[in-house]
Amino acid sequence: MKTTGAAFQLAAAFLLSVISPVSVSAQGRVVQVRSVVNGTARLPCDLTPPSHNDSVILVIWFKNEKTAIYSFDARQRLSAPVESHWKHPQLVADRGLFSTMESPAELTLSRLQESDEAVYRCRVDFRLSASRNSRVRLTVVGEFQHPPNGLSCAGLLIPSLLTIILR
Repeated sequence: MKTTGAAFQLAAAFLLSVISPVSVSAQGRVVQVRSVVNGTARLPCDLTPPSHNDSVILVIWFKNEKTAIYSFDARQRLSAPVESHWKHPQLVADRGLFSTMESPAELTLSRLQESDEAVYRCRVDFRLSASRNSRVRLTVVGEFQHPPNGLSCAGLLIPSLLTIILR
């Protein structure tokens, strides 16, 4: 049985999503998101204010706790919506978009690369309340690599995974 690269990536992403949907770190809950190289990932961020009379003023996304990669200034939402978004020119550029239309809001990263795999932190600053931080671990499944020396994957785990997915 031959396995195509796309089928392998689909099987690997499915298997990974079944294993551990959420984990807990020393800093609290970490949401798990998985995708494939050249795919798209949606990283969730809850913008719900702690009280009804509060509102979001700023959202900043960090990669690996240190590098700011995206910011959304909600104070400018009505006056200059295009200028309210800032993207890291090397790490995100035109591959990222933060949308508040979904609930929870999402940072969408497209054309994923293996180097995008990381823990991302979404910091939400409110007008009255303390800031809220949430974490998302993005796992990027790499390109399918054929076994060396013409070895076959037949009889291994991959064909059985595809059987389960296709049933």
